[in-house]
Amino acid sequence: MLNILLLYLVTAAVFLGLDAIMLKTVMKPLFEAHIGDMMAEEIRLAPAALFYLFYVAGVLWFVSLPALRAGAPLNALLAGAALGAMAYGTYEFTNFATLRGWDWRMVATDVTWGAVLTGVSAWSGVMVARATGWQG
Repeated sequence: MLNILLLYLVTAAVFLGLDAIMLKTVMKPLFEAHIGDMMAEEIRLAPAALFYLFYVAGVLWFVSLPALRAGAPLNALLAGAALGAMAYGTYEFTNFATLRGWDWRMVATDVTWGAVLTGVSAWSGVMVARATGWQG
């Protein structure tokens, strides 16, 4: 149980840390330029927290634990990137298909970021877990 908690905490810390930087420096200005009038003045913390809590749990279930069991950390990077592209792509392509003002640059940037962020976060968690002796 402590192994899973460590895996979750490391994955979440990497995910949150990198995402905070990206959201502030790239995504917020990009979204403001295209849909600024639709954006909330203040971020709603409860839905954001729920997303992060459940998304990281999903990354562990679908990506990190299988990679640890297989003894294949590179699988965490690749499967995490695929999961991230699918998850972020679902959001972006749905909005692009249905909302005025949604720009293809928002789609491309966010889908790419979802793939990189999820892959790197999953891989980091797996590498730390392995470094602490977890064999899967």
